[in-house]
Amino acid sequence: GFWEPHSSSVDFCEPNYLLSEYIAEPHNVWSSLFITTIGMVGFFYGNPLNEFSVSAMYIILAVIGLGSAGLHTTLHWFYQSSDEVPMLWQILTFLHMLYITNISKNKNSSAPGYAFIGIAVLQTVLYYRFQQIYAVFLASMVVYSTIIIVGTHSLVYTTNKEHRRLRLKVHYWAVFSYLILGVALWVIDMNLCSYLTPLYVRASGFTLHVFWHIFAGIGSYLTATNLTIMRLQEMGHKVDLKFVGFLPVPRI
Repeated sequence: GFWEPHSSSVDFCEPNYLLSEYIAEPHNVWSSLFITTIGMVGFFYGNPLNEFSVSAMYIILAVIGLGSAGLHTTLHWFYQSSDEVPMLWQILTFLHMLYITNISKNKNSSAPGYAFIGIAVLQTVLYYRFQQIYAVFLASMVVYSTIIIVGTHSLVYTTNKEHRRLRLKVHYWAVFSYLILGVALWVIDMNLCSYLTPLYVRASGFTLHVFWHIFAGIGSYLTATNLTIMRLQEMGHKVDLKFVGFLPVPRI
């Protein structure tokens, strides 16, 4: 293929260059761009107060999709980092939203914001130090994702019943999409690759990793949406949901 030899520390189950000599994994590319699309939906429609912290969550989600598309097109180390570093940054934007919602509420969020930017810089340096050890990245994502899920779940209950109902609904949607569907299919795809590859070849390269992109993207989108909902409620706004296509967005 055009991009060989590959320099990424990981390859995926989609048979390389099966459909095009210029795109290593076409199905993983278009499903990555789906992530970019829903991130932009959140950016344009899911931020009623135009807060920078909310915009950052959705923009980084869109960037993850672009980086992932680059990785699956080339299997090059640069595009791998363009996928994985924003994933780490996104976790930090979620943690920042948890912090300003739970601690500062209506207070100015610039001070903790600078602290999280500093953490992002340190995190990026450490990523490039250990980039070729894929297990380090995976372990980081497991730890950070667990913190986000537990933190969001605990914040769901720090409100009255009316607010809690909406928070719980979106939280469970997010966990079901990301963990029950997305992560489960990613594990199956990555660990049973040798058994599934003949099926993937017959399916013109369509793999379970496509569904990982779709469900993990939706789960991340819903997490950002729920954090926005909780932020708005803590600021005293009455929040409900409207839909842009199949995606819920908060409305005040």
